[in-house]
Amino acid sequence: MLPTEIIDCIFDHLSSFSDLLQWSLVCIDWLHLVRKTHGFQKIKVTTLNADSFASLVVNPSSTFPDSVRQLVLDLETTWFRRILPFAQLLTRVTALELRTLEWDKIDFHARQRFIGTFRSVITHLILGEAMEFKFLTETVELVAHFSHLENLSIDGARWRALSPPTNDAAMASIVADIVTSFAGSFTTNHFQNFFGIPRGHRL
Repeated sequence: MLPTEIIDCIFDHLSSFSDLLQWSLVCIDWLHLVRKTHGFQKIKVTTLNADSFASLVVNPSSTFPDSVRQLVLDLETTWFRRILPFAQLLTRVTALELRTLEWDKIDFHARQRFIGTFRSVITHLILGEAMEFKFLTETVELVAHFSHLENLSIDGARWRALSPPTNDAAMASIVADIVTSFAGSFTTNHFQNFFGIPRGHRL
């Protein structure tokens, strides 16, 4: 039997997820290793699979919650509170992507519970397509909660109370607050159109 470390290195070089699944059938030890370190590292929760996700997470025989490192929430705002108790069970998540949600329409206490779960563990945050805020200041406040953030990407997020503020010094200052709120990298695909900030800004 090969040492676990060598098997893990082999898994890292497999070309596709289907190959990984085939290797997991070799023996029970390999199956557990695939599940633990490779098979469920990224979970995407949508409106269509939210109920299935919830039932799997709370299942007593479920083994994948501890394996999840990347969580993508791409679902309607009304579903957020519904899946929140289950998302809170994914305690090892370090990368979080939020999409489609209308942040200001989520109940304050639900937002605080969500932030409290992930504030000290998230190192990578993506505010992606159709992630909507009312004001840009809400974005700054959200980002500031994640004390260990290393990488922030804002790509496709939008603000209902924001028009292109090309000459607005106050808005430029708010964006500067985002950039300086953590010591990491900052990808600004959306803001580039507003402020001319280069992509991949590095602090």
